[in-house]
Amino acid sequence: MRAMRCIPTDEIHFSIDIDAVKCSGMYIPENVDIPETMTVSLKGKSYLTRSGVILAELISNCNWKRPLYVAKSMQISEYLDLDDYLVLEGMAQRIVPFNARKLNKTVDADRCYENIMNKYSYGNMSDNTVYFDETNRRMAITMQRMICGAAEWMQSTGDTIRSSSMAARCLDEISNNDILLDEYSCADRLALISDSSLNKDIYSDIMKNRMEYVLWYLSFSDTDFILYADKLLRTLYSSIDPDLVDREYNEALSISEERFNILGMKDYAEFVGKMKKRIGDME
Repeated sequence: MRAMRCIPTDEIHFSIDIDAVKCSGMYIPENVDIPETMTVSLKGKSYLTRSGVILAELISNCNWKRPLYVAKSMQISEYLDLDDYLVLEGMAQRIVPFNARKLNKTVDADRCYENIMNKYSYGNMSDNTVYFDETNRRMAITMQRMICGAAEWMQSTGDTIRSSSMAARCLDEISNNDILLDEYSCADRLALISDSSLNKDIYSDIMKNRMEYVLWYLSFSDTDFILYADKLLRTLYSSIDPDLVDREYNEALSISEERFNILGMKDYAEFVGKMKKRIGDME
């Protein structure tokens, strides 16, 4: 029989040159001891792809003298479970030898701020005469979400001035309406972080646009309404600020609950009912 190629362990251990890490220039949080070994779990994996093996080889042989980066938009866990060992520096995440997630130090605030505010070129993403097809729109939103994630993390650590500046810069540079009003856009979160009356107007416009989508979903025939039920609930639950569209929002909840009951979608109707109760308790 042919020998089976396998890795007889559920963990990979990488030896760490602590002195090389300290000289590498990577972000090292204060009072953090660099471990002598970096442990990557293989639990839940029945195989390693060639990409995973190559990534393991890169980590094993880099000696931390040359930085290793992965794009924020990629699912690195498909290759190796490195999610605990990634620090955001802007559009890319740097692989580090310490557990950044456990330490809640997953963002290099200084590098993020420098890259986003001073180094990146945003092209024409603020020009409403430029057409963004679906692919380009998704890429712009990916960039927007990365900046938003960094700004929210910095805000949570008390770095409010720089987080506000980053959010405002993102809204200024990535302000094409096709991007701002896209259902996957996080421009509303950026507007809340940014301390600007202009961006508060953007926030209001986004809420009104999403409310228009809700009313559009509610106008569908029963067949299409069922198909778009999840999108309707997602928009009602997590994408709209009820305080800005108070009357329309409450009416939409009542109409949604009624239609779900008529169509026998009891779980959906109960969920909307809980939303109505939550809003009533808040008033």
